Amino acid sequence: MMKLLATAAIASSTITAFAARPVARWDVVPYQRVAGQFKMGVVAFHEKGVQVEFTINGRDTYTADKPTMNDRVGVYEYVLPLETSRYEDGPIAISATVTTEGEPPTRLPYLQLYVNNKKTQGSQKVVWVDSTNGNEFSDGTKQSPVQSIKRGIALAGDGGTLYLMPGEYSAKMLGGGTERKFWTTVQPAPGHRRSEIKIKGGRTGTEKLRFHLVELYCDISEGFGKIIMGEGGSTMGWFDGCKMYNRQGRWSGETEPFGNKLRAFVTGGETSAMTKGPDAELIRGHVLKSLAGNAFFGSDRLIVACRAIDIDAGETSQEADFYRGTAFAPNWIHGVILYNVSCLDCKARAISGIRMRDSAFINVTVRTSAGSLVHSYFSDMLDNLLFRNLKIEGQDWVWMQGNDGRAAVIARDVRFLGCSIPQMSGFEPLDGSHGILVTE
Repeated sequence: MMKLLATAAIASSTITAFAARPVARWDVVPYQRVAGQFKMGVVAFHEKGVQVEFTINGRDTYTADKPTMNDRVGVYEYVLPLETSRYEDGPIAISATVTTEGEPPTRLPYLQLYVNNKKTQGSQKVVWVDSTNGNEFSDGTKQSPVQSIKRGIALAGDGGTLYLMPGEYSAKMLGGGTERKFWTTVQPAPGHRRSEIKIKGGRTGTEKLRFHLVELYCDISEGFGKIIMGEGGSTMGWFDGCKMYNRQGRWSGETEPFGNKLRAFVTGGETSAMTKGPDAELIRGHVLKSLAGNAFFGSDRLIVACRAIDIDAGETSQEADFYRGTAFAPNWIHGVILYNVSCLDCKARAISGIRMRDSAFINVTVRTSAGSLVHSYFSDMLDNLLFRNLKIEGQDWVWMQGNDGRAAVIARDVRFLGCSIPQMSGFEPLDGSHGILVTE
């Protein structure tokens, strides 16, 4: 049961906004090549429930009126069972409109995939790479592997696959340009494990690399460091079942997996021994261990079926949160969903936010051990936030009021449904009349 303690009056300002909208995100990595039936999904929430209408190539429609288990990804969501046999090989565009009765709809951006039943889309070539015994002038066959990932990408072509033999590799300046259409996969050679393939990160200088079941690391003792860096928002990376870490540990330097606005997608795997968790649009089924800073943060992202273990800033100057969403006027943190996510042993804030809107925290559990002086907090403008089955153990929640009214909470359509938090303070009342509703 949530206990409430209101200690300050509501700010008098208002937010100009629409009514509560559905909050929704694609749970799909874009630009995949698909064949047969491909189950793709949208994670969407509104307190009154939603339905999702999918449109394929602007004409064929399918409506999902309730969430079901998508066994391809292990998530309850609104599922489109795409029958690719109905379409010719080539690009396919899918739209999704999320509606709930009496509220404005939410329209997601178009998602592009490639139908590939006849194997006509992109390169099908496999290139073998061996950092110890390979030769850059070889042809990349199993019998004559090349030595570097860079050479392997050049030989594999757009959409090919690299098989890496055990060894140490580099992801720095791999080349290939920013116009690649398909995901090129970098993975262990058949019969080898993730722990045998170690790739030191860098600025890749290329587009749409899918790292699959490999170890990616930086080696930072002080200063700032990333593992994989993009090209100012113009490149994507997919990290599927990968382990990412700093060899010097979480309290050495300030490190995080991605940088330079890489558009990242993370499925499975783990991040450990770093300052922060991954800055990615989609983080599904990921485990975070031994972090010194924020596990999750930022705007426009779906974080689903993830768990964090041991967040502790130690003697560093880091301000650590399980989730942190901070923006300053005129910007907003928006489009964030945490769904079926948990954190154990959080020596940090559970959740903090400044200027958040159109976001949902559903089935989230955080066990904190940072002491009574640390609390979760929200401040400034808040609009269309849904908290359902949020459980915070060992930490209070404060609605910040600021000095002279600056940064004081100004709320509209903020709803807590069936949540458990030891105590709230700083705002009254919580009956919805001033923008925040709490129900048991």
